[in-house]
Amino acid sequence: MTNQSNNSIAKTDRRKLIASGLFAPLALSHWKEAKAMERISKQTVLITGAGSGFGFAMAEAFARQNFKVIASLRDSESRNRWKRDNLQNLRNQGLDVDIEELDVTKASDRRRVINKISSSYGRLDVLINNAGMIAFTPVETATQTMWQTIMDTNLHGPMALAGDALPLMRRQGSGLIIQVSSRVGRVTIPGLGLYATSKFAFECASETAHYEASRYGVDFAIIQPSAFRTDVNRNAVEYYRSTSKSDMQNNKSEGFDYNREFLDQLERNFSGTPTRDPREVSDLAVRIANTPRDQRRLRYPVGDFSELGDVAEINDSLAGYQRNALNSSGFGSWFRS
Repeated sequence: MTNQSNNSIAKTDRRKLIASGLFAPLALSHWKEAKAMERISKQTVLITGAGSGFGFAMAEAFARQNFKVIASLRDSESRNRWKRDNLQNLRNQGLDVDIEELDVTKASDRRRVINKISSSYGRLDVLINNAGMIAFTPVETATQTMWQTIMDTNLHGPMALAGDALPLMRRQGSGLIIQVSSRVGRVTIPGLGLYATSKFAFECASETAHYEASRYGVDFAIIQPSAFRTDVNRNAVEYYRSTSKSDMQNNKSEGFDYNREFLDQLERNFSGTPTRDPREVSDLAVRIANTPRDQRRLRYPVGDFSELGDVAEINDSLAGYQRNALNSSGFGSWFRS
C-alpha cells in the first residue's frame, strides 16, 4: 500500500475517532485553556450601580470595547430585579458581563467581590465608583439618619471599595479608579447641601488618594456630570416620600414646617427628568480608560456647556493652589494633574 493510501486511511481513522467522541476530552481541555487565556488577557472593569443610568451605559460601553465587565448592583434579587434583567440582556447579546451583588456600604460585600476578582481574573484594571444617591432637604431639616445614609453611600462606601482595590492594583503595578462625582462636587445649590457635601468630600478624598497611589502606577480620575437622564432624580423623590420626609417630620418638625413650601418645590423640581443621554458619560469613561497614563487629567466635567464653564474654571484655578500646597509640604513630585 502506498504512503498516500496510508495517509488517507489515517485521516479517515482520525475523523472516526473525533466523531466517536474519543478526542472530546482533549478538545474540551484546549477550549478551557483558551478561555482561561482570554480571561487573563482581557482588561477587567468593576462598575458599581451598574443596573441603570450611567452604570448600565458604562457596562455596555466597556463590554463592547472587549473589556471583561463585572457589573454590580444592590439587592439584585428583590426590588432591583429589573436592573439585573437589564444586565442579563447584555449577556444574552454575547457580551462578556458578570453580574455581582454589591452594596458598597457593606464591608463583607466589598471584600467578597474584590477577592473573587483577584482569584478569578488575577487583576483589576479599572474600578468605576458610580453608585450614589441624592437626598434633597434644607440643611436645617437634615436628620442624623439622612446624613449617615448619604455619606455612607456617596463617600465612605466608595472610598472603602477603592481602598480594597488598591492593594491588587499596586501589586500588578497599574490601575485606574474612576470616581463619578457631580457638578455639585465643586458648587452647591439650595436643597442639595447633603449631596454636595458628600461629593465635595468625595472629590477631596479621591484627589488625595490620587497623589498617594500614582507613585505605584495607579491613577484616579474624577468625572463631574451635570444633569443627565438617569434614575437619580426619581430615586431622590422616592427616598424623600418613603423615608426622609417622615424622618424630618418626627425629628425636625419645626424646621420641616418652616421649610414645607421649599420642600414641595424641591419635590416638583426632582419629579422632572433631564434629557441628556447618559451615554455621554459612559463614552467619556471609556476614553479615560483608553487614554495613555501620561495624558490623563484628574477631573473631567461633562454635560451642559453653560454649566461646565464654571466647573472647568474652578478645576483649572484650584489646580495651581493644589500644586503649591504639595510643593510647600515636600510632596511636589507626587503631583499629577
